[in-house]
Amino acid sequence: GPCPREQRVAAVLEDAPQGDRGLTSASGVLGKQLVKRHLLGHKDQDVRLLAAVCLALLLRLHAPDCPYTDSQMQEVFGLFFWVFRRLATPAGATFQRALQVLQTVNEVKCCILMLDFGSEEPLLDLFRVLTGCVNPSNVGVVKQPLTQVLAGVLEAADQPSVALLDVVLGTLLQKEDNPPAYEVGRDLLVLAKAVLQPAIQQWLNSVIVDGRSLGSELRNDYHTLILEIHASAPDVLLPVLPNLSIELQMDDPGKRRAAVKLVGELLALPGGLKMAEQYRGLFHDYLARFLDKDSAVRREVLQGGGRMLMAAKEHGLEDWAANPATQQVFSALRERLSDYDEKVRAEAVRVLGGLFAACPSGLPEEAREELRTRGRDKKASVREAVVAQLVGAFRGFIAAMHADGGAAAADEDEDAVQWIPGYLLGMYRQDAELRAGVLESAVLRDLLPPELSVTQQASHWVTIHSGLSRPEQAALHSLLAKPAKLAALLRGFLDRRQDARKAAAEGGEESQGTRAAAVGEMGRKLQSMAMLFPNPARAHDALKQLLEVKDNHVFRDLAALATPGQEAAVLQQAKASLLKRVGSRSQLHGALGYLAEALAHGPLMRDHLESLIDGLVGEGGEGANEAFQEAAAELLAFVASANIGLFAGSVPAVMRLLCDGIPSCAAAVLAKMDWEGQEPLPKEGKQQLLDLAASTSDAAACKHAVRALARGFGPEGAAEALSPILDRIVAGSLEDRALACGLRTLGEVGRSLPELFETYAKGFGDIVEEVLEQGFCRGRGEGGGEGAACDLVCAALKAASHACVPDDGPVGPGATQVAERVGASLQGGWLDPLSEESRVQAASCVDSEDAAPSDLADTPRDAARLAAAACVARLERSHAMPLETLYEAGMAMQDPSRKVREAFMTKAWRTAQHLYFTGAPPRLHGKAMVDRAHFWLSLFSLARVDPVKAHQLRGFGLGRRLAESVRGACNAQGVGPASILRPESCILHAVHLFAHHPDFPDVAALADGPAAGLSEKLSSFKDMFICLLEMLSHRGTIPQVARKLLRMCERLGDATALSKDAEEQKAAALKIRVLSMLGSSLAQCLADPAADREQRADAMPDKFTVPTRKFCKAPAGTPVPARLPSELLQLSDGFVRAEVRSPERGRAGKPQKRTRPAKEDKRAVRKAARAAPEQRSPPARRQPGRGAKDMAVGALAEADTSEGEASDVAGTPQPEKRPRALRERNVEAASPQPEAKRAGAVRRSARGRAPVQ
Repeated sequence: GPCPREQRVAAVLEDAPQGDRGLTSASGVLGKQLVKRHLLGHKDQDVRLLAAVCLALLLRLHAPDCPYTDSQMQEVFGLFFWVFRRLATPAGATFQRALQVLQTVNEVKCCILMLDFGSEEPLLDLFRVLTGCVNPSNVGVVKQPLTQVLAGVLEAADQPSVALLDVVLGTLLQKEDNPPAYEVGRDLLVLAKAVLQPAIQQWLNSVIVDGRSLGSELRNDYHTLILEIHASAPDVLLPVLPNLSIELQMDDPGKRRAAVKLVGELLALPGGLKMAEQYRGLFHDYLARFLDKDSAVRREVLQGGGRMLMAAKEHGLEDWAANPATQQVFSALRERLSDYDEKVRAEAVRVLGGLFAACPSGLPEEAREELRTRGRDKKASVREAVVAQLVGAFRGFIAAMHADGGAAAADEDEDAVQWIPGYLLGMYRQDAELRAGVLESAVLRDLLPPELSVTQQASHWVTIHSGLSRPEQAALHSLLAKPAKLAALLRGFLDRRQDARKAAAEGGEESQGTRAAAVGEMGRKLQSMAMLFPNPARAHDALKQLLEVKDNHVFRDLAALATPGQEAAVLQQAKASLLKRVGSRSQLHGALGYLAEALAHGPLMRDHLESLIDGLVGEGGEGANEAFQEAAAELLAFVASANIGLFAGSVPAVMRLLCDGIPSCAAAVLAKMDWEGQEPLPKEGKQQLLDLAASTSDAAACKHAVRALARGFGPEGAAEALSPILDRIVAGSLEDRALACGLRTLGEVGRSLPELFETYAKGFGDIVEEVLEQGFCRGRGEGGGEGAACDLVCAALKAASHACVPDDGPVGPGATQVAERVGASLQGGWLDPLSEESRVQAASCVDSEDAAPSDLADTPRDAARLAAAACVARLERSHAMPLETLYEAGMAMQDPSRKVREAFMTKAWRTAQHLYFTGAPPRLHGKAMVDRAHFWLSLFSLARVDPVKAHQLRGFGLGRRLAESVRGACNAQGVGPASILRPESCILHAVHLFAHHPDFPDVAALADGPAAGLSEKLSSFKDMFICLLEMLSHRGTIPQVARKLLRMCERLGDATALSKDAEEQKAAALKIRVLSMLGSSLAQCLADPAADREQRADAMPDKFTVPTRKFCKAPAGTPVPARLPSELLQLSDGFVRAEVRSPERGRAGKPQKRTRPAKEDKRAVRKAARAAPEQRSPPARRQPGRGAKDMAVGALAEADTSEGEASDVAGTPQPEKRPRALRERNVEAASPQPEAKRAGAVRRSARGRAPVQ
């Protein structure tokens, strides 16, 4: 080697035994030579390394004596430090020699000599060098001797200095940067605890109690050091931890927060529960921080409490209530769900949600209910946190189901999370602020783990769908239909673009007009698309840039995304290409990204549906899960009704389902499918559909089969195939259940094949009349009961409503006659829960053995009333129904049953939309249809006296949107201000409706005035008038035309009373006059003079067109009504105008700043409203045509809806000890207000009971 002499010396010393006297005396010269500077600082590192080896061996030979002075030993240790640094690279050539030096130094314990040096710096260098050289590559070899060297020095020291303590404790801060050094520090803490403990305790107490660091550089890291020391040697901190209570109570919120974080981390360590018991004072002060005045401290203590509870579960605690510490923390955590600070509430939701996700069944039901309650929080950030936590919990459980064979997913956990999809869909229905962004993404893309296969995802969606309620299914339907709407609008935009390009290429004036029209239509399509985005205003600004894009590849990719039936790979490629070409810096990138995501990704795409179909076709043998197959079939039909485009490329699979799987499911899909460009149905498929159309057990399958035949074979082919089946139905020899199916078949024939229906219209009408005439008495002796009779009645009414309103083509005379016959039959009491005939008929037909008296007002009768009202609403689309029938149907808005009111409101909305608008973009129909539509618009004012606040808001919102849509269409078409097409004309229909309202006072009460309690009897009508006028308000005031129409009504009479005697005509005119006076006064109160001045004064004609079948000239001698009470003619003191938001204002719009006086005025109004709410009792419920004698039988007690009506929003169980103010704080009130219980105009049950909910 390069140093043969040094190597021989090292070999001799290595073989020499310790204490050899001969060699010891002979090594004197060698020892002097080894400490020469030229050797210690030799430029050859091999020489220096061998010198270090020889010095270490020489020290071992002389031990326990030292052959060198202190100054010489400092030079020797300097060489050793240089050698120790070579330990950092195990692959180096010097590593083995350096390791030999370390092992020899450890064996000799020579480092203890440093304690006698005059300076502490060499000792500090020793600790720095050795702890710095250990790393993951050498820790297995170096750690033991290195730790022993340092521990030996510490054990020999009397008391380590602060500087040495800094070096030792500094290793505990290297957990992330240098884990081996961190492990060395932990070992030193244990091995030298007797020496380090007093110094550590003194230093920490000085920092905590006195705020003095004693010159330490680790003052800012002492919390981390406490945590690490507690994890390694908790006994060291026995006198230190109690002093943390001082920091928990400091005035500085930053220090309190840091102390809270430290204590929380300590409690989350193994043995944290024991610590809580051992340091009770500290734990009590920690719990007090849940009520800290600083929100950041409260958020920090929530996080710490969550970690503690999670750790307790991981360490074997099954129930948090089993331990006093965890029970107190858990209770305090739940209390913060009602904190006044939204950030604290959101943090509490996240912590509680994390616990729920980790162990769903471990979270008590009461806590889960409180978590659900936060989904109605008034702050969007809190609701968003609820959504995120619930999605994470559900996705985590699904992932656990598929991990390790499902061993980690317990049945109790499944029961604890199965409600989450339905709850999120319920939030989607109610939370407009989070609907288009957060909730849509949560349900459609985040609910299931992405790593699941297509088959697994489809199976989970089958399970999810099967557990949803009807409102939740409606929300899911809306979500699934949204991509179809976007795709249709996008295809329309691309088609108009092609038209514009073609017109531009042709040139000429006519082509320029065509191009301008196409460009305008493109803009409208983009605006309609933007309304489906989370932020419509911002999306519209971005999408308008598409009009300036020249790259045809962008539109090619958009066309691929909008084409139905594309494979997943094609959609993904189109999405990636589109976003790449647009560029991430463009404003258009975000809008097209959302659009592409909605069209290319979904919970149920083409491959999911084909997977379900394959399962239904291939698993039909014995042992198949029939319940799952039925649920899968329902899901397929459901998806087809929402977005039939998903099946566009799956026609062969659907045909296999029709022929070899579940025909009824396939028929539901085929009934929605567009057959243009598709191959015709095979013969076996046609026969399967005919068999379904003739079914006697599945009414829905009959309907779908007829529609599928009409779509697949055309009107002529379907008529030829269906005629024999229809002949058998009309023959009238079917049982009730088969008859219900036959009626649905005939109803769908009238809807899809109106020409064929004309042949069977008379027979169909005879059957429907017979069913309605017999009513609930039908099948009395056959044991069918009221429920079976109700099913047949509902089937007949639904069939009639479909048969008489065809989807395409004109209405035939046969259908018109059927509509007239049905309208006449419905006047026999089907629309009226108080009908004397219905009550007597029911009492005579129901035996006491079959049903209890309480069953007379149960669900079947509610269903029959709803079916009758819905039938009238649909028939009104194509037929002018009698006024009496219309008004009785309209009273379903105030039905005793909440479900009837809610469902009929939707029916009324759809009917009004159908009568008002046609085409795309929507344009108003003619005057006749619009005049009929005004009646349906006026119906929404009846919702004002609904006992459910949510129904009031929904009715007002629907009416307001409808009025604004009609007004916008009128402006677009240039309709004049006094035209009957204007929405203000609905006031005439409202006045006539109110005059025929069963609760409107009689002539005697109107003549007597205050003496007859007129104020109380008209209070509900005042509220309904206010609701109607606010629905029609425009630009902050009541339009002038509305006020003039009301004044004109004072001179009109009731045209429906012309056939009666003169006194009755005068009485009817008096009612109209009183209502007109009431409406005029209220309109004047609601009008804003300043807004009136700002608006352009349009010329008002002297005469208006009025509905002649409702109004006529008032007869001579019409009595003058008594003076109306002043409280009726003006707004109450606590009245607050409805908040009307502009549809053009985006969600991101900045709210208008209010001045302090305005704030004070509004606060005073709210305070007055709370202090003295209006308590009005509505007039007694009375049916038209009844005398005072009959009124005692038919009158109803006021409906008490405080329990049943608000059960879905106010029934959340709360802990008993929680103060009421804290429980209800920051939760939007959704329960009925005291003034909302005015149920006089809400119909009540026949025996004075509260309506069945």
